[in-house]
Amino acid sequence: MGARRLADAATALAGIGLDRAAAIATGQARLVGSLQHDLVTGGDEAAAGTLRRLAPAYLESADALG
Repeated sequence: MGARRLADAATALAGIGLDRAAAIATGQARLVGSLQHDLVTGGDEAAAGTLRRLAPAYLESADALG
């Protein structure tokens, strides 16, 4: 998902009281936005670092949604 869709998901999750999942989705949205910027500007090393930070967030999401 893109940064905007993750931000939308965060809003929806917060709206149904899943605050932890919403916070994780917000963090994911920020990271995906950063990743998109890194890729557009040719920051390959920065993109790799962002991906390394982003990957565990998907496991956290799954745990939060349990």
